[in-house]
Amino acid sequence: MNKLLFAALLAVCVASGCGGKMYYESADKSKNETERDHMECEYEAEKATASVVDSSERRERIDSLVDKCMKLKGYQPQ
Repeated sequence: MNKLLFAALLAVCVASGCGGKMYYESADKSKNETERDHMECEYEAEKATASVVDSSERRERIDSLVDKCMKLKGYQPQ
């Protein structure tokens, strides 16, 4: 029973995207450019949220800022 419950919970988690890294792509950017842009966005988001004490709230804000940054650079989430 516990294994079945765990498997169901894991399936829901994976399907909803929790715990996974968002990937972005752009037709006119190489993989190296994409990685560099993502690292820049992540760096800037971490600086912008440095004063947030709650780690889960900070992670949510970082993810949101990175998403906005990547979209502004012309990327689309996969």
